[in-house]
Amino acid sequence: YEFNMTCADLIRWIVRDRPGDFHPKLKETLLDLIFQLQDPETGCWGQRYVIGGKEQFVPDLSTTFHIVSYLHGEVPHMDKIAATILATQDMDTPVGWLYKGQAYNHNFVDVVELFKWAWPHASAEQKKGIVAGIQKILHRCLTESLQPDGSFKHVEADQSIEEATYFCVEFLSRIGFFDKSKRFWTDRDFPEAEGIRQRIISFIKHQPGGAAGGSWYRDALNALNAGTTTDADKAVK
Repeated sequence: YEFNMTCADLIRWIVRDRPGDFHPKLKETLLDLIFQLQDPETGCWGQRYVIGGKEQFVPDLSTTFHIVSYLHGEVPHMDKIAATILATQDMDTPVGWLYKGQAYNHNFVDVVELFKWAWPHASAEQKKGIVAGIQKILHRCLTESLQPDGSFKHVEADQSIEEATYFCVEFLSRIGFFDKSKRFWTDRDFPEAEGIRQRIISFIKHQPGGAAGGSWYRDALNALNAGTTTDADKAVK
């Protein structure tokens, strides 16, 4: 976790030119370090452990997501990243997509974002796998996570109902479920999307508050194109 957050925060702070009295070579040096830490076989970032006297690399979905997304996909080995993510879809976090075999929308956000950046670099076979993978987790999100009242199933790894709601909405938003212009992976239509969007908005707006001060709910409403200041404030009061 510490390695993951350190890389993510330094990239956002230094590479994105946040205010600061930085040495002129700091950005170049940070990026050089980040790319040195990339595993050349899997394309991913993660941790290295000594197991049985041998060093072993363990790819980490979240760390890879943060680095790739914050660098807007401008990293080496995107084709290898696509292959690794496809190969780990039935594994549990932190390596794979699931949490104790359950649908975990937080990870689904990471997966689809990595697929978006990898799409231009993916082979025809990988693209077929990406389409099938997104279809599978979309089905799990809508049938296992989404509840009749517009809420989402809370799993142990979610820190709050509010956070679980945000990541479910973000997943649906990033695959273009509500907005065809975001559907990098398919031309399929989702006629049920508007009804589901309205159910989720209704659920959020009926919540008395939020565990993180309502910020997750506000961001979810924005992703649903229902995030005016007035509406967001109502949702968390």
